[in-house]
Amino acid sequence: MTIRSRAVDPCLLAAPTVRGRTRRGGLTAILLSRRLSAGDAMAIGDNRPLSYIFARKGGLAMMTSDLWALIGTIGLAIGQLTIASILTLRQLGGAWVAGARDEPRAATGISGRFVRAHRNLLEIFPQFVAAVFVVHAAGVAGHWSAIGAWVFFAARCLYVPAYAFGPIGVRPACWVTAQIGIVLIFGDLIR
Repeated sequence: MTIRSRAVDPCLLAAPTVRGRTRRGGLTAILLSRRLSAGDAMAIGDNRPLSYIFARKGGLAMMTSDLWALIGTIGLAIGQLTIASILTLRQLGGAWVAGARDEPRAATGISGRFVRAHRNLLEIFPQFVAAVFVVHAAGVAGHWSAIGAWVFFAARCLYVPAYAFGPIGVRPACWVTAQIGIVLIFGDLIR
């Protein structure tokens, strides 16, 4: 029977502890403290992007590149909602927007396109968040998750003008590219 030794992270040794757990990391600190030996194929941290490594060594918060892409996508959703709301208000009128909306109306033209683009983002956004969460919960967020998250974000940014103004075929290409970005995020799970 072989017993594998667990490597101790020097950054965690320097962190003050409370009842055996580090103060500065929560779930991340627990995952890192249970880090497998470097010879193990799925060792946590072997595939970390440079932004993560530099943040850890500098004692900063562990905000990875894919989490920044997630924040950017949240900002995109807020921006799309704002634009869609303003255009809907202008087209359908303040009385209908502020009222009970008993009679159904739908925005049309450019306003309708922005509304539908926002709805489409809301449909695909949970998949993106779940993918980022899974790689972080597994403790394997690395290069593939960063690349996939930024591909998703860029494709969704291009999706909005492609939906509103683009020629036929550009919008579906942006949608497929965003889906590919989600698949790339899972690349760190199978490395």
